[in-house]
Amino acid sequence: MSEVEQSVVEVAAEGPEVVEAAVEVELSEEDLFKQNAMTPQEAAKELGGPEKGFSGRRIRRDIRSGVCPARKIGGRWFCTIDHLSQYLANLEAKAAAKAAKAAEAEADVEDESPEVPEAPSVE
Repeated sequence: MSEVEQSVVEVAAEGPEVVEAAVEVELSEEDLFKQNAMTPQEAAKELGGPEKGFSGRRIRRDIRSGVCPARKIGGRWFCTIDHLSQYLANLEAKAAAKAAKAAEAEADVEDESPEVPEAPSVE
């Protein structure tokens, strides 16, 4: 049981107004964020897990590189659903940029290829 839950249980006997006040006092911004957040491992599962190419390790790597938005609380990373939506959009943009760069490189190679003269026809 969390500290917040324990505080609510302790004051519950005093009436609903006291319980609401205790929750308001005890729930910090971080606590509220954590209620809607997940660890990188949980985020990987939410995105489909290893079958879809996501692992806790990959999520943490992408957090460190800035591809996956997240928030660090107490030395641990947390993501929300909004963060994961932005992460997927970032991955799509990154893949599109990579494909465009590959297409451009392929076009450059074709442009630089020396033209081979046609062999004279023998009649």
